[in-house]
Order: sequence, then structure tokens, then C-alpha cells
Amino acid sequence: MRDLSEPREVEEALPQEALLLKALPLESVLRTEELQRRSTRPPNYEVETQALAALVVALAESPRTILQTLVEKVVEVLQAGSAGLSLLTRDGERFYWAAIAGAWAPHLGGGTPRDFGPCGDVLDCNRPMLFTRWERRYPYLSAATPLAEEGLLVPFYVGGKAVGTIWAIAHDASRRFDAEDLRLLESLGRFASAAYQAVETQHAADQRHAAVSLMEDAIEARQAIAESEARWRQLADAMPQIVWTAGPDGEIDYLNRRWTEFTGLPQTVGSGAWAQFLHPDDAQPAGERWAACLAGGAAFDMEIRLFDQQRQSYRWHLIRTMPVRDEAGNVVRWFGSSTDIHEQKRAEETARYLAEASSALAAVEDYDATLEKIAWLAVPFFADWCIVDVSESDGSLRRLAVAHIDPQKLRLADELRQQYPPDPDEPHGPHRVMRTGQSEMMEEIPEALIVQAAKDAEHLRILQALGLKSYLCVPLRGRGSTLGVITFVSAESGRRYTKADLTLAEEVAQRSAIAIENAQLYAKLQDADRRKDEFLATLAHELRNPLAPLRNALELIRLSAGDASMLDQARSLMGRQVDQMVRLIDDLLDISRITQGKLLLRKERVEIAAVVQSAVETSRPLIEASAHELTVMAPLEPIYLEADQVRLAQVIANLLTNAAKYTEQGGQISLTVQRQHGQAMISVRDTGIGIPADHLSHIFEMFSQVAPALERAQGGLGIGLALVKGLVELHGGTVEARSEGAGMGSEFIVRLPVLEVPAPAFNPGHNGGTSRRAAKRRILVVDDNRDAAETTAMILRLMGHDTHTAHDGLEALQAAATLRPSVLLLDIGLPKMNGYEAARRIRQEPWGSDVTLIALTGWGQEEDKRRALEAGFDHHLTKPAGAAALEKVLGLAAATQYQPGPADAISMEDEKRRND
Repeated sequence: MRDLSEPREVEEALPQEALLLKALPLESVLRTEELQRRSTRPPNYEVETQALAALVVALAESPRTILQTLVEKVVEVLQAGSAGLSLLTRDGERFYWAAIAGAWAPHLGGGTPRDFGPCGDVLDCNRPMLFTRWERRYPYLSAATPLAEEGLLVPFYVGGKAVGTIWAIAHDASRRFDAEDLRLLESLGRFASAAYQAVETQHAADQRHAAVSLMEDAIEARQAIAESEARWRQLADAMPQIVWTAGPDGEIDYLNRRWTEFTGLPQTVGSGAWAQFLHPDDAQPAGERWAACLAGGAAFDMEIRLFDQQRQSYRWHLIRTMPVRDEAGNVVRWFGSSTDIHEQKRAEETARYLAEASSALAAVEDYDATLEKIAWLAVPFFADWCIVDVSESDGSLRRLAVAHIDPQKLRLADELRQQYPPDPDEPHGPHRVMRTGQSEMMEEIPEALIVQAAKDAEHLRILQALGLKSYLCVPLRGRGSTLGVITFVSAESGRRYTKADLTLAEEVAQRSAIAIENAQLYAKLQDADRRKDEFLATLAHELRNPLAPLRNALELIRLSAGDASMLDQARSLMGRQVDQMVRLIDDLLDISRITQGKLLLRKERVEIAAVVQSAVETSRPLIEASAHELTVMAPLEPIYLEADQVRLAQVIANLLTNAAKYTEQGGQISLTVQRQHGQAMISVRDTGIGIPADHLSHIFEMFSQVAPALERAQGGLGIGLALVKGLVELHGGTVEARSEGAGMGSEFIVRLPVLEVPAPAFNPGHNGGTSRRAAKRRILVVDDNRDAAETTAMILRLMGHDTHTAHDGLEALQAAATLRPSVLLLDIGLPKMNGYEAARRIRQEPWGSDVTLIALTGWGQEEDKRRALEAGFDHHLTKPAGAAALEKVLGLAAATQYQPGPADAISMEDEKRRND
């Protein structure tokens, strides 16, 4: 390295014409504020310690090259393209580059102007600066190649005065400096200051040695040793690490100022002081390893927790002790350093904790067990205590988990909760966080607060025994509510929680809340899937039930030999069973329409007594068959509603039927109607099996049944109450279920808005009189089910019509072309050609407009009716259609003739009214 006191001239590196070019303002090239916004890597204290240790060795072995070694370390540690040290010339007019490493090494000895250069701007502002493409402001720097994409500079101080800068350059646009680069550069800058002073002092000492006599050499040598010792201590005190030296036996003979700042003890010698600051779990392994290093001369390297006197808590340190050997290889000294790596260690542990917590939450099915696992994962890494409380349906908190590594402390906490239950109105803690939904943090729990919270002397003793120091309490926030709280408490570890810890706690709570909701949804899906499977099995059972008596009735007809009485019984039986199947299918279709919002009510002014009478008549056969006693109570004055009478009767009939099914033989059922607060209240009460409390909340859900279908002979499909709820809400009312529990009976209460205007008097002729029989017509019945086609044709033939049948779409076209029927009853799901296409083909024929097309099909949704009308059908009937329905639609057909465009359709609601 050249003589630092005699810098060569630098004018040749600074073209004067470049200084005359118009330059941009400083703000255009300055990016210092971005440093704090950029994402930054965690501190790497290990690399920093290695660099500083290498510089100490270089200072001892070759002080004249220390500055060059320094900038080489800057390039290495910051992964920079170039690095250098700029010092002011004696006249203060220029900076010269005293040391350079990296791509700009050939520019060693060059420099920049004092009053127009990046180094001058840094000294003027006396703070670090980050530049980007600085040649736009300082044009002469375009001669220094490769160009700098970014330049990071910090002031360089000597004796407290800024005399230069230390800088790092990125030549690649992909390399962007961050806050960690700035921290490292400032740390190395502090070392550079001490090192420079040491070199300058050494240079002055060399000059004095050349001017004195041989006798004075001995005196100067002793002075140099003293000065070297002073320089070493000055340098060590400037370092951010705890630094010490020890003799060959390991006995410490020097500790720097950082030791005193950390421990509060003076810079005493000896090794005994360390023992009181080592974490109890680290003391023995550290002592054994240090003894082995002393015996074998190997370097000591270990992560250890030391007690920080200022923070009153343990912090992780990287302890490194390197042997210094003589020419013979013997250890003559030990050089040691202790670097605080606590934040880096916490960041690693935080990442691991989040990963483990996320893994536990990812496979959650039983969220109680998972939250308990989350609590134990937090101990002792993040907390000495972790407590999880979850919200119950009544708003109270249930203590789900308490975690602590000491079983005796857990027993103490359990004793505390039993003797002193928490107050829901307490000003701090889980209940407050549950009420507000806001996190709570106490960096330090004051003793006064503990005394204030104690209810008596024993309570205070237990609280003080727990040794609570700091605490966090965060809510488990769900999508629409707070699901519970998690509390983290530090005690014996002495940890003090920070804002960063609060962020971590809230992140864990947020992930836990999501897992809870996912587990709840999963449980609901499982329950819905179970109820769906049970519903399908029940549906198959309920649909098969009528088939046996229907088959038996057919066999009776075959064997009756014309016995009129037996034929009447068979027909009656068959009618009842078909009606039962129709009701099941109608209920399914009604639920589908309500779910899709397609069920339309035909409201009119109705008197509730008429609705009740209709419902009682519908349900009376089942009530009487079960020998139940039915009591009906209604007010004398009429109550009017704006309602669909058929649908409202269906609601009450379903409730009565439900009561009859779930009440043991000979039970009591009461139906009460009264006016209350401007509403009509309808109550159906029974003495049946009752409803368990855990069923009340979802009794109106689809496929929900109090008892399994196999346990109830007439359990139904589990959709009756869902249908009741849907129809009541369509009327603007509400329905609720009440029960004292299993075996205590149940009550269903419907509330509907009352219509204040009285209904008009009943007009006997309002229904238009009796329907007239349609005139004789030629009818073609098309159905791929031959029995269905033939029986429908037979019914129409008994009505006096000329009937014919076909069984697929192509056959229907051919028969229609030959017969030219006036009415064609056409199924939709047909082989060879479906009913929609057959209808379109018929309408294209010259004679097709004279035919009345009626869709007779099992497809009864609104979309099916729309498609039928678009295909050219005049009317729509849903299977099964009885004789009355056929007669009515034929009467309509007599009064209409096909016109292209929308046509009339008979809906399922019409059919139900007609059949009722």
C-alpha cells in the first residue's frame, strides 16, 4: 500500500470539461429513503464477526495494508461490485481514493472534487446516502467504468470528525442494496475509523523511530507497545460485539466496553463472571466444550443464551474463540467475540413455528385437538404459558387448552381457575378481547396491576407464584364472528413481547381461525352427506312402500272374478297408494322450487279458519289411525291473511302430520290459533318424543330428522319441516321449534302478518260452476311406457274419446300424419326422437297447426315448461295426471287453437289445487 500521507495528484482522473457539463439536481439520483422500504435479508452476524476478526488479524500482522483489506472485506460481505475508501486531501479540496477493491481497483489513487461529488454531498449532509446512476449528476464519473448502477456511501470519521467516506458499488441492475447492507457498511466503517487511526499512529511512530538514537529505540519500542495496546483497546471498544482476550490457559485478561454495557459489570479479568450470565441449560455443555478446546487447542464455536442486564431477559449469542499461535504452533493467546444473533435466531424459530403450526392446521378435522397442539407448539419457543379459549353458543368462553412445560405450574393454574373463576367483565384479558375483537399486549405486567387484580391474599400469592412478566392476547377472528382467543404469557424466561411478537401471534391466530372454520365446514359437509345418504335410502323405502299394496291390488283384481266389493276395495287401495307417491314427489318438487326461488304463491284474502279446517281434514286420517286426541282452539272473531290458501293449509297439515308421526300411540296433539301483536300465531303442540337441544338449531334443515328413519315406521323424508320453513317465509312469516328435551314433546309456532281489511263474503258461484265434459275428439297418446300409454288411452276412451297410442318419436310422427288427431298427448323422454323435436316436426306440417299438443311428462320444472312452449306445445301436464286433470286440459284445448308464440301451461301448483 502507498504512503497514505502523500496521495498522488488526481487531476488526471477528473476531466475539467466534464465539470462544466450541466448536471441533474441531487434529488434526481438519490434513493436513500428506499432502503427502509425494500425487503431486506435478516442480519448475518456470523459473516460480520468473521470479517471483523480477519481485520483484527490483518491489523496485527500488516497494519499498512489494513485499509485495502477492509475494502476487500466490504466487497466480500456486501457482495458488491466495487468498494473503496475516500479521504480528503490536505488542502480539503478533493477526495482521493485511498483503497479500492473489485471492478474499480484500476482507479486506485483517483478521486472526486470536494464541492461537486458524491463524497462531498455525503459529508455535507453527514448521513449515509444511496445513489443510482450518479454520472447523471457527476458527469466525470462516466469515465470510471464499469458504470455504477447503485452506490451506497457512509461517512468516515477520525477523532469524531468526518474526513471521508467508505462506499460500495453495484454494477449490475439486479443487485440492489438494502437496510442490512447499510448496517454492515456502518459497522465496518466504525472499524475502519479505528483501524485508520491505528495506522496513522503507527506511521508517526515509525517516523520518530528513524529520528532518534539507538538508546531511544528501546524507549520508543516500549512506548509503541503501550500505544499499540491503547489502539487495540480503542478498536475493541468501537466494535458492536463483546470482545475479550485470554492467556494460553484460558484465563481472561481483557474485556471490552460492550461487556460492561451488556452485563453491568466492570471490565474485570478472569473467567468466573461468565457463569452468572449463562442460561442454566447452556452452562454445562458450554463449559465442557471450552475445556476440550483448551486441552486440544481447537477453536470454540457455539450458540449460547446470555442474560442481558438491560433487557432483563436471555438473548442468543454466537460465541467464537480463536487460538493465536507462535511460529512453533503453540497457543500463546485466545481471541474471543460474542455476537448478538437473537433477532436472527428468533426469525428462524418464528419461521419454523409458523411452518409447524401451518402443518398442524392443514390436516385439521378435530379443531379442539389441533388448537391444543398449537398451544403446546408455542411453549417454550414463544411463550412460557399458552392458553386457548373458544366461544360457546351462549357467548361464554370455554378453556380449551393450557400449556406449560412444568406440570406443577399447570396444577397451580388449574387451582387458580377453580378457586377464582375469571370475571366476564374484567378490564383486561380474554373476555375483553372477546368482547372487542381487538388484540391486547402488555410489554411488561406491572406488579401494581397484579396486586389490583388479586381478590384476596391467597389469590395474590398464586398470581405472584406464576411470575407473570409480559403478555399477548389475540382474537381468533372468523369471517363473521370472533371464535375465541389465544393468550401468550412470558414468565420465568423473562421475555418482553414486542410489536413484532404481536404480529406473529395475530398471524397464528388468523391461521387457526381459518382452520376452525374449515373444520366446522367439513363437519357440516360430513353431516349433510350423511343426511343425504339417509334421505336417499328413506326415499327409496318410501317409494317402494306403495308398490307392494299396488301389486297386491292388481292380484286381487285378477283373482276377484268380477266381485264388485273386492274390486272397489282394490281401487280404493290403489288410489290411496298412488296419492301417497304423488305427495312424496310433490314435496320434493316444492323444495326444489323454493330453493331455486321459482315457487310462486297465488295470494288472496283468506280466513284462517278455512285454512285450518282444510289442514285438519288432510291430516285427520293419520291422527285417527294413531289414536291421537286432537284439540283445535281458534278465536271466535275471524282472522284474515293475504295468503295462498292451498300452501298455507299445506304448512299446517305438515306440522300436524309431523306431530302424529313422532307421538306414541294415543298421544295428544293441540292446534291453537290466536291473534297476537298484529300477527296470527299458529301453534302445533304434541306429547311426542321431543327434540334434543342440539337438534333444535337445525331441525328445519333439509333431510333433518330427530330419530333415524329406521327407528320410525313413518319417519318421512326429512324435508317436511324444511318445506314448512320455506313456505312460511314466502308468506313473510316465521316459524320456530320448542322442546324441553327428549321425551318432553315439542311445539312448532308459526307467525304470519294479519290482513286488517276483512275478506269479501263468500260467493258460491265464484268457481264458475261445474266443469263441462269436453266433446268427443280423436286423441293420439304417445309414451314409451306402454302401460302408461294404454291406461291413459283407456281413461280417455271411457270419457267418450277416440284414442290411439304410439311409443316413440318417429312412430308418433307417422301416426299423426295418418290419423290427423285433434289432440296429441306427447311424452318428452322418448326413444328415437324426443318429444320436443317431434312437436317441432309436427308444427312444420301443413296440418300441424290444427293439432292441440299437450306435453304429458315427468319433467315438471319451470325450465322444462319453457322448453315445451318453445317447441310448440299448447299445454303442459306433469305425471301422474288423473282423470280430472285430463278432462280439464281437454276442456281448455277445446277453447284454444295453436298460435306460434307463448302458450298456456298448467303448472304443478295448478295440479295440486285441482287434485286437492
